[in-house]
Amino acid sequence: MKQVGFILIKIALTAAVMLAVASTFDFRTALQLLTTLSWSTIAACVTIQLCQCWIAGARLQTVMSLAGSTLPTAALTKITLQSVFFNQAFVSFIGGDAYRIWRIHAAGIPMAQATSAIVLDRILGVFGNHLALVVLLPWVIPHVDSEGVRFALLLLAAGGTAGIALVLALGLAARRMVLRSLLPKSWRTNRLATTLLEFATIGRYVLENPRSNIKIGSLSVLLALMNCFLFYLILRNLEVATNLALHCALLVPAVLEIALLPVSVAGWGLREGVAIISFGAVGLQPGTGLATSAAFGFISLAVGLVGGLLWLTDRPPRRPTSQGPSQV
Repeated sequence: MKQVGFILIKIALTAAVMLAVASTFDFRTALQLLTTLSWSTIAACVTIQLCQCWIAGARLQTVMSLAGSTLPTAALTKITLQSVFFNQAFVSFIGGDAYRIWRIHAAGIPMAQATSAIVLDRILGVFGNHLALVVLLPWVIPHVDSEGVRFALLLLAAGGTAGIALVLALGLAARRMVLRSLLPKSWRTNRLATTLLEFATIGRYVLENPRSNIKIGSLSVLLALMNCFLFYLILRNLEVATNLALHCALLVPAVLEIALLPVSVAGWGLREGVAIISFGAVGLQPGTGLATSAAFGFISLAVGLVGGLLWLTDRPPRRPTSQGPSQV
C-alpha cells in the first residue's frame, strides 16, 4: 500500500512538472523550429547531451568520493538525467540540484554530505565552464564589433576569475582554521554557523585533492566544450557560415554562464537574449541567434523528458560504498 502511494505521488509530481513545462513553452513553435533541423543533427545533439549526463555522473562520483562515500556511476548518471527533467520547470538549475540532493540522500548519504557534494559539484562545473570561457575568449574577442559586448565579456571573465580566487582563498583559510577561530566561541559549535562555514569554505576540497580535481576539472571543461560543439552543429545545420558558426560557438561558455543566473525558468529567455546580443556582436542575425538558442533549449527539454520517464520507473539507487575520508 505504501509503495502504491509513493507511485501515485511520483505520478502527481511528474504531472505538475509537465503542466509547468506546457504553460511555459510553445510546443507548436518548438516543433516548427526543430523541423528546420535535420534528423541527423537532432540525433547527434541528443546523443551528445546523453553523453554529457554520463560525464556529469562520473564527475559527481569523484566529487562525492572526496568526502568518503559514493554511488555507482550508472546510478549517478540516471540521477543526473532525471535532474534535467526537473530543471525544466524550476528557476535555472535549482530544481535539478534540489532533486539530486534529495535522491542522493534517499540512497543513504547524510543530508549535509549530499548537499555539500552537489554544491561542490555545481561550483566545480562553473569553474570548468569559466576556464573554457577564459581560454576561448582571446580567440573570439577580435571578431566582436561591439565595444559594449566586448567590455561585458571581459568583465565577466575578470569577475568570474575573482570569484574563483575568493572561493579558493576561503578554502585556504579553512585549512588553517582561520575563519573558525574568528567566530565567537558560542558560535563555533552552532549547527547553522557550522553549515554556513562549510559552504563558505567549500573550496578547501579543491586545495586538498589535487589529483581528483584534475579529473573533475578535465570533465568540467569537456562538458563546456561539448556545449560549444552542440551550438556549432545547430548553427551549421541552419546554414550559417563555418567561420561565423565557430565564432558563435566560442561564445557559448559566456552565454551559458550568464544563463545560470536564477532569474528564469530553465534559463529560457535569459539564454536567448544573451545569445542574440553576443552572437549578433560577431555578425549573426538576431533571428538565427534566437532559433539556435531555442533549438538547444528544446533538445535539452527532449532529453529531460527521457529523464522524466526514468523518474517514473526508477528504483532507489544502491546504498553507498564507504571509502573512508580521502587522503591528501
